[in-house]
Amino acid sequence: MRELPFSRRSCCQIMAGGIVAAPSNVLGYKSLSNDRRWQRSQRWLLDQQSDDGGWHSKNYRDLEDGLGMTALVLYALSQRRTSNESEPADATRRGISFLETRLLKRLNDTSADTPLSRENYTIALLLAALRPYDEVVFAGLTQKLAIRLKQRQLKHTHDSEMSRMNAGGWGFSDSPMRDSVSQASANVSVTAYALEGLQAVGALTDVIQTAVLRFIDRCRSRERLTKSIGYFFTPNPDDPLNKAGSRRTSNGELHARAYRSATADALVCRLICLKQHQDPTTQAIFKYLCQDLREYLTQVDTKSHSVDVLRGIDFYHAASLGRVLRLNPEPQLLKLQLEYLRALESCRQDAGQYFSPYPWMRENDPLIATSFVLIASAALATP
Repeated sequence: MRELPFSRRSCCQIMAGGIVAAPSNVLGYKSLSNDRRWQRSQRWLLDQQSDDGGWHSKNYRDLEDGLGMTALVLYALSQRRTSNESEPADATRRGISFLETRLLKRLNDTSADTPLSRENYTIALLLAALRPYDEVVFAGLTQKLAIRLKQRQLKHTHDSEMSRMNAGGWGFSDSPMRDSVSQASANVSVTAYALEGLQAVGALTDVIQTAVLRFIDRCRSRERLTKSIGYFFTPNPDDPLNKAGSRRTSNGELHARAYRSATADALVCRLICLKQHQDPTTQAIFKYLCQDLREYLTQVDTKSHSVDVLRGIDFYHAASLGRVLRLNPEPQLLKLQLEYLRALESCRQDAGQYFSPYPWMRENDPLIATSFVLIASAALATP
């Protein structure tokens, strides 16, 4: 499969069942980049691999161990592989081996002074990264990780409002006693990746999906009067991780505000859980994303593609939209995503890596920003 991440040719969606062509009315859209540019970013990531097989952050101490970072890079690199590639490339094989020998040991070490940073992300990203390979090769690893991830879906276990709100979702960590309330609370982002990881290894059940749909409904914005639907990050309206903030209604109730990446993550959950993607709610979510992204792009200097207006979570925003488009290449959103990625091109460095001057979502670490760009462009390929 020859891939052109931003081409005049047809875009397509790579799914477990094969390749699905994007709608014809997105064809002929002006090229933003080319295959060599995507390969340059991929090559930069591969060149950052350490001798031990992992990728280690030089910016953040809690990512120096390489577990979470290696899972993210492997997931990003996996986005362009096809389902008939049964053997990993050498770099990928070394990365998987790095995680296999360290991740389970770390997860079993309950006496560790410092818990694994965002461990549920790490598990889910690795499971999803293993999708294209022969399941027999990694059967033992995927089975152990899938069992752990399923066990970590939060349940309504006691009579409290917080337990009820979080039921059905996943949080960053399985160690609430060692983490803040925000870190232990369920959110739409980890939940979306957990679903993708479990689906990748055939471990997704109807019970899990039903609980997830109920959870994301508790993250649905109630403030818009238009026919669009947005979502926020976590059900607790005053949680600081709801990055768009909150507002009080006329009757004094506190409501979190919807924003782009949370809405995209919630849509990923719906697209995975529901076979029918033409229902009114799903279409209203697509409408929200298109409206929000169109408004944002009007702030960007279209001549210089200046990203001075970026607030530091734009690479993650783009990656979330890319995951939506892999599942459903909706034409209008696809066009807007191309414009979005064009704006982010000004953040590309000479060697092919990407970097944000803002620390939010840690996108000032080029390993993270570059991985997000590869994920963001994954829906764009040509068979």
